[in-house]
Amino acid sequence: MDNFNREEVKEEVLKVGKWKRFFFMTVYAFAIQFALNIALVIAFIVFLIYFKNK
Repeated sequence: MDNFNREEVKEEVLKVGKWKRFFFMTVYAFAIQFALNIALVIAFIVFLIYFKNK
């Protein structure tokens, strides 16, 4: 049942390129989430201003 070589798996996990990619994917995910939250807050403020002036 053991179809993989533990050394091969260890080499893949320890590759720096994979960790760099993981780091940048995480940073971009947080940046996108932050930008989305800011956009929602701005949209809500515009909504309040629009109906206050009506």
